[in-house]
Amino acid sequence: MNRPTLWGQFMVSGGVGQTPLLPMARQALAEGRQVTYVHAALDAEHHAFADALDTLEATYPDALRTLTVYENDDGADHRGWIDHALLATCLPASARCYFVGPHGFMETVNRELSQLGVPDTHRHYEYFGPARTLTAA
Repeated sequence: MNRPTLWGQFMVSGGVGQTPLLPMARQALAEGRQVTYVHAALDAEHHAFADALDTLEATYPDALRTLTVYENDDGADHRGWIDHALLATCLPASARCYFVGPHGFMETVNRELSQLGVPDTHRHYEYFGPARTLTAA
């Protein structure tokens, strides 16, 4: 199967925001699309579905790039928070961006993606609670 040269799906989850994004990543990979997947958690102990992401990495080593971010632990690819600088280093050109997590997390990701030039039509998010509007900038 020929794979696209661009990493066209960019997924960012915070905490249990992985719940809807992992099946989306699995589907995109099964369809031959390339995925960049960034996940933020407090630490390794609170990294939900880490084994599921490891399985996807093993199954699609040439199509999936992952980055873990732990706020309180050095066991991740990056320690701290997802911010403008981090997103700028891993955001694929012309990517469709999907992000799910706590409201403040989604506001930050939405604002930073907007500042990085990702158009509204390429930013998609989902709430796990009462819906509120995100401010883009």
